[in-house]
Amino acid sequence: MPAVREPAFYTVSDAKFLTLFFASLGLYLVYWSWRNWRRYQRATGANVSPLARGLLPLFFTHALLFRAEDLLRERGMHSIEPPERWANRFVAATVLGLLFNGMARNDIGYPLTDLGCLAMLVVQGLAVCKGQQLLNFAADDPLGESNSRLHWVDYLCLVPGVLVWLFILLAYWADSA
Repeated sequence: MPAVREPAFYTVSDAKFLTLFFASLGLYLVYWSWRNWRRYQRATGANVSPLARGLLPLFFTHALLFRAEDLLRERGMHSIEPPERWANRFVAATVLGLLFNGMARNDIGYPLTDLGCLAMLVVQGLAVCKGQQLLNFAADDPLGESNSRLHWVDYLCLVPGVLVWLFILLAYWADSA
């Protein structure tokens, strides 16, 4: 029997991606980026550091999406939308989120800066999810069906995120009471 090749990119369904992203307050991106670069390195033999690229998705999301677009072009296909559109939105939302977060920590513009942080988290999640659709397409699994269910390890990631969300909501409730 011929060996089955692992896809060049990590596939995940939109629902699972968004669940893990928002429940972890965006920390899922570190795993997501590391996993994509690790798959890409294994499939292509590229001299990349999945760990460094995983820890710094802000700096490597453009490159990741461009690599997926290149793979599609090699097959005579292309994405419907340019990959930089979603990578640019992710980077802009991340930078703005960091600015809002810095302002919020210094009690500047409260509660608008806190709401700005949450709004940028939503933009980040939606932008990277659109990028994930390109990665799924390049990995021949357009809907991410091969990775659409939550597994026990996913639940381990969800627990701390849900606890943080509860603390955030309790802090807002206590502040308004």
